Amino acid sequence: MKFQERAPLSCKDVRDIRLSIEAPFADATIVFWNNLLFQQDVIELVKEDLCAMANIRFLMSGVNMCPRHRALCLNRFCLAFDAVKVIDVPCSWKASHLRMFIYKSTHSG
Repeated sequence: MKFQERAPLSCKDVRDIRLSIEAPFADATIVFWNNLLFQQDVIELVKEDLCAMANIRFLMSGVNMCPRHRALCLNRFCLAFDAVKVIDVPCSWKASHLRMFIYKSTHSG
Protein backbone atom coordinates (compact mmCIF):
# COMPACT_ATOMS: atom_id res chain seq x y z
CA MET A 1 0.00 0.00 0.00
CA LYS A 2 1.42 3.39 -1.00
CA PHE A 3 1.85 6.23 1.49
CA GLN A 4 -0.75 8.39 -0.31
CA GLU A 5 -3.31 5.62 0.10
CA ARG A 6 -2.60 5.33 3.85
CA ALA A 7 -2.32 9.08 4.47
CA PRO A 8 -4.37 11.02 1.93
CA LEU A 9 -3.32 14.62 1.41
CA SER A 10 -5.88 17.38 1.05
CA CYS A 11 -5.24 20.81 -0.41
CA LYS A 12 -8.07 22.93 1.01
CA ASP A 13 -8.53 25.97 3.18
CA VAL A 14 -8.72 24.58 6.71
CA ARG A 15 -11.63 26.94 7.40
CA ASP A 16 -13.66 24.98 4.84
CA ILE A 17 -13.05 21.59 6.50
CA ARG A 18 -14.98 20.27 9.50
CA LEU A 19 -12.23 18.13 11.02
CA SER A 20 -14.51 16.66 13.67
CA ILE A 21 -17.07 15.24 11.21
CA GLU A 22 -15.41 14.88 7.78
CA ALA A 23 -13.63 11.66 6.84
CA PRO A 24 -10.78 10.89 6.97
CA PHE A 25 -9.97 13.67 9.46
CA ALA A 26 -12.64 12.72 12.00
CA ASP A 27 -11.12 9.25 12.39
CA ALA A 28 -7.62 10.49 13.24
CA THR A 29 -6.14 9.32 16.53
CA ILE A 30 -2.84 11.21 16.25
CA VAL A 31 -2.74 14.72 14.77
CA PHE A 32 0.41 16.61 13.77
CA TRP A 33 -0.42 20.28 13.20
CA ASN A 34 2.35 22.50 11.86
CA ASN A 35 0.49 25.70 12.71
CA LEU A 36 3.32 28.20 13.09
CA LEU A 37 2.15 30.46 10.27
CA PHE A 38 -1.60 30.25 10.81
CA GLN A 39 -3.53 33.39 11.76
CA GLN A 40 -4.94 33.39 15.29
CA ASP A 41 -8.58 33.26 14.12
CA VAL A 42 -7.81 30.12 12.10
CA ILE A 43 -6.01 28.53 15.06
CA GLU A 44 -9.05 29.18 17.26
CA LEU A 45 -11.40 27.64 14.68
CA VAL A 46 -9.28 24.51 14.34
CA LYS A 47 -8.90 24.23 18.14
CA GLU A 48 -12.70 24.03 18.42
CA ASP A 49 -12.79 21.24 15.85
CA LEU A 50 -9.95 19.36 17.57
CA CYS A 51 -11.87 19.48 20.85
CA ALA A 52 -14.86 17.86 19.12
CA MET A 53 -12.91 15.01 17.51
CA ALA A 54 -14.10 11.79 19.17
CA ASN A 55 -11.11 9.56 18.31
CA ILE A 56 -8.17 11.90 18.82
CA ARG A 57 -5.64 10.63 21.37
CA PHE A 58 -2.59 12.85 20.81
CA LEU A 59 -1.98 16.25 19.25
CA MET A 60 1.44 17.60 18.31
CA SER A 61 1.36 21.35 17.70
CA GLY A 62 3.92 23.96 16.70
CA VAL A 63 2.13 26.53 18.86
CA ASN A 64 1.43 26.52 22.60
CA MET A 65 -2.36 26.24 22.63
CA CYS A 66 -2.80 27.96 26.00
CA PRO A 67 0.15 30.24 26.78
CA ARG A 68 -1.62 31.57 29.89
CA HIS A 69 -2.46 28.11 31.25
CA ARG A 70 -2.96 27.68 35.00
CA ALA A 71 -3.94 24.78 37.28
CA LEU A 72 -7.70 25.47 37.13
CA CYS A 73 -7.84 26.64 33.51
CA LEU A 74 -11.38 26.76 32.09
CA ASN A 75 -10.24 27.17 28.49
CA ARG A 76 -12.23 24.65 26.40
CA PHE A 77 -9.04 23.35 24.82
CA CYS A 78 -7.49 22.74 28.26
CA LEU A 79 -10.56 20.79 29.33
CA ALA A 80 -10.19 18.54 26.26
CA PHE A 81 -6.39 18.14 26.29
CA ASP A 82 -3.60 17.82 28.85
CA ALA A 83 -0.17 19.21 28.01
CA VAL A 84 2.19 16.22 28.12
CA LYS A 85 5.56 17.63 27.13
CA VAL A 86 7.47 20.13 25.04
CA ILE A 87 10.17 18.85 22.71
CA ASP A 88 12.70 20.45 20.39
CA VAL A 89 12.91 18.79 16.97
CA PRO A 90 15.30 19.41 14.08
CA CYS A 91 13.79 20.83 10.91
CA SER A 92 15.10 21.47 7.42
CA TRP A 93 14.15 25.13 6.99
CA LYS A 94 16.07 26.71 9.87
CA ALA A 95 19.28 26.18 11.81
CA SER A 96 17.77 25.95 15.27
CA HIS A 97 15.38 23.31 16.54
CA LEU A 98 11.63 23.72 16.32
CA ARG A 99 9.69 23.63 19.59
CA MET A 100 6.68 21.29 19.47
CA PHE A 101 3.95 20.92 22.09
CA ILE A 102 2.45 17.49 22.74
CA TYR A 103 -1.06 17.14 24.16
CA LYS A 104 -3.05 14.06 25.22
CA SER A 105 -6.81 13.98 24.90
CA THR A 106 -8.63 13.86 28.24
CA HIS A 107 -11.43 11.75 26.72
CA SER A 108 -9.21 9.12 25.06
CA GLY A 109 -9.10 6.88 28.08
